[in-house]
Amino acid sequence: MTLALALPAIAQPAAVVSPKSVVLFNTECARCHEGECSGRMTFHLPREAADTHIRRFGGEVSTERLGELFGLLRHMKESCAFHPLPLPLVRDGHWDGKILAGLRSP
Repeated sequence: MTLALALPAIAQPAAVVSPKSVVLFNTECARCHEGECSGRMTFHLPREAADTHIRRFGGEVSTERLGELFGLLRHMKESCAFHPLPLPLVRDGHWDGKILAGLRSP
């Protein structure tokens, strides 16, 4: 019974995040943060501390993007994994310009 109680926390679906935020995090932020999936959690600090850090390294971003990047950092630290890219797979191998445009970082 104990195992059944632990599984929902592990098997929860990933939060919905914009592809642009995932691309930005995986190409810029993960360079420094990908090895931080240990007990080194810094979420006891006020949220503004993370916002300041994100703006210092990522420039001026919207409030929505700040929240998504914070969530992606939390996901990486707690799950020891990159957040999945929220795009459907293209089965025929043809990626149109609209999909590719969303996979570019600044």
